[in-house]
Amino acid sequence: YQQQLYEQQRQQCASACAPLAPTAAAAVGAAAAAQPSGSAIETDLGLFELLEGAPTPDQLTTVRARPPPPPVSTEELQSFLNDKGVMVDEAGFRERVFQAGIEPTARHEAWKYLLGVYPSGSSSSEQQQQRHQLEVQYATLKGQWQSIGPDQARRFAKWRERRSRIDKDVRRTDRLHPFYRGRDAAAHLTGLRDVLRAYSLFNFDLGYCQGMSDLASPLLVVMEGDEVDAFWCFVGLMERLESNFHTDQRGMHAQLTALRGLVQVGLGVWCL
Repeated sequence: YQQQLYEQQRQQCASACAPLAPTAAAAVGAAAAAQPSGSAIETDLGLFELLEGAPTPDQLTTVRARPPPPPVSTEELQSFLNDKGVMVDEAGFRERVFQAGIEPTARHEAWKYLLGVYPSGSSSSEQQQQRHQLEVQYATLKGQWQSIGPDQARRFAKWRERRSRIDKDVRRTDRLHPFYRGRDAAAHLTGLRDVLRAYSLFNFDLGYCQGMSDLASPLLVVMEGDEVDAFWCFVGLMERLESNFHTDQRGMHAQLTALRGLVQVGLGVWCL
C-alpha cells in the first residue's frame, strides 16, 4: 500500500511539474537520474548537491546542535590585513562574514571594506587620502542642496517632491532606538536627512524612493553619526540594491524569476 501511495504521489508531483518547469525539471531530472545521492549537478542556476530522501530527526538534531562559528571580531578583521593595512584575503573575509556575521564593535571598519568605501587592495595611507577626497565630495553635494533657495525650489518640482518624501520618512524613523532618542536625537535625525538629500542629488536619475531611509539609518548608527562614512557606505549599498527601487521593478522581477527557477529545479529533483 505504501508503495502504491508513493507512486501515486510521484505521478501527481510529475503532473504538477510539467506545466511549471518542463525544461528545468527534465534537464535536472535526467542529470539526477544518472548521479548518486550526495553528488553535484550543474544547472543554469548554479551547482546543486543531490540529496536522496528527507533528513532523519537525528540528522536534523545534529545539525542544529552544531555550534555556529563566532562572528568576525576586530582582532580577526586585523588578521586579514598585512602590515600596510591592505586586505590580503578579501574572499576569505567575505566568506567569514557570510558564515557568521560581524561583531558590533567591528562593523564600523568592516562595513567600509564590504561596501567598497575602502578600495580593494588599498593601504591604510591610501585609505586616509581617499577619506579626505570623500569628505570634499560629500561637502560639495551637501552644499548643492543647501544652496537651493525658495525661488529656485519653487521652480524645481522634482527637488520639492523628493525633499518632501525624505523629510516624511525621516520623521517616521524608529524613536525607540537609543540613537534616535535623548538629547542627540534631533542632530542624528538631521544627519540622516542630510545623507538622504545628498544621495538624491548624487544619483539624480534614481533620486529618493520610500524605504531608502530604512537602509541608510542603520549605516548612520554603525558609523556613530559620521555622515561622510554613512553616505559613502550607503552609496556602495545602493550600487547593489538600486534596481530594487526602479519604477519598472526590474530588480524585484529578476529576483522573483530566480526564485521561480530554483523552485522549478527543486520540483524537477523531487518529482523523480
